Amino acid sequence: MTDSRFTQPTDEPFEEQPVPEVPASPELPPVPEMKIERPPEKTREPSSDRGNPALSFGIAMSVSTSLVVPIVAGALGGAWLDNRFGTTPIFALILLLLGVVIGFAQMFRLLNRLNREEERKR
Repeated sequence: MTDSRFTQPTDEPFEEQPVPEVPASPELPPVPEMKIERPPEKTREPSSDRGNPALSFGIAMSVSTSLVVPIVAGALGGAWLDNRFGTTPIFALILLLLGVVIGFAQMFRLLNRLNREEERKR
């Protein structure tokens, strides 16, 4: 039994079929030249931020918070430890002093960063 899908090659000449004609491609317009100009960069004057009360208030709050939070946290943590262990206020004094050192270091770090940003704006 032979499969009808397969045929045996024959010696008959291959029939040439006519090649369809391809329509000519239309002429394309020339590519437009594009010139892109950047808008001028906006420059900020250093004095423009000084009159902004919200920015001044934000800076004042961040500086004061960076000083006060470590001091209060040290005092409260030390008082809790003294109460927990029944000791004299030695933990409160040690952690209060540690909070003062950390608070001032953080405040100086923040003020130095603000000064560097202000100098970079100039």
